[in-house]
Amino acid sequence: MNHLIQNYEIILEALATMPINFQPFRQPIQPKLSNKECIALSLTAEFMSIDSENQLFRMLEETKLSNRIERMVFNRRRKLLFSLTEKVRRSMAGQLNAGEVFFIVDSMPLDICKMSSSARSSVVQGRI
Repeated sequence: MNHLIQNYEIILEALATMPINFQPFRQPIQPKLSNKECIALSLTAEFMSIDSENQLFRMLEETKLSNRIERMVFNRRRKLLFSLTEKVRRSMAGQLNAGEVFFIVDSMPLDICKMSSSARSSVVQGRI
């Protein structure tokens, strides 16, 4: 079992505790992977910084999820479930931020231009 499946199971357990209806639309054919499982897989990939679908489905090979969903079906359902996924994110953020008064924003200063070229820059003309 790889880290993807372990993280997937943890996120799936967290989704099970949320009071959200994971059946927002009628599905005439019962899919092999439920909406909750599809959202959990999508959130797991995002959590693990897996940007490539190729990489995600390569990691799914030889796991219990390998034969449960195809790549094209996963993408289509993930798009259909976008609003529900956002509701899940807001709910998770609300649980994590409950009771917090202050937040720290970590940022890095970004140089617009170097001081050596500031005399020639039109961005900082008259501001030095």
